[in-house]
Amino acid sequence: MAEPQRCSPYASPSATRAVLEAHGLTAKYTFGQNFLVNDDVIRRILQLSAVGEADGVLEVGPGIGTLTAALLQRGRYVVAVERDADLPPVLADALYPWRERFSLVEKDALQLSAADVEGTLSVLPAAGGAVEEARQAQQHFFQMLYRGIPPQECRAMERMLERLADNLKEGGE
Repeated sequence: MAEPQRCSPYASPSATRAVLEAHGLTAKYTFGQNFLVNDDVIRRILQLSAVGEADGVLEVGPGIGTLTAALLQRGRYVVAVERDADLPPVLADALYPWRERFSLVEKDALQLSAADVEGTLSVLPAAGGAVEEARQAQQHFFQMLYRGIPPQECRAMERMLERLADNLKEGGE
């Protein structure tokens, strides 16, 4: 039986190490960084999220782009929110093939506003500048939560997404 096609080129310990070393980085445990290194986990997230070619995705904490690359292979675009100032160059390199469908907001996701989302969507050709797309991306983020996340983390993510939804409502179309 043939091995299934890899979801992400970065979904292995050796690939993750190579990307981090190429940029002189290591995981920042003060940020709670743990990088996805298991393609089966990524495959399961993709399955649960049901992201399709018409979907936009809002990803919080893209890391080195392991899941992001897989999402970009399936969805219309990805808007990612990353607070680690060292990771944008890594993401630019890792996601170069999808640069016209990827946008990064360099900010703590808890501080994300409607203006941040609207601003990035307005310059992302694949998004067409639609705030409604951000709302749909938010829904897909909820779907991406998979079993095994501690309840306190789910509640924190839920509060952050509620704030994002409130900000989007205040910002209007």
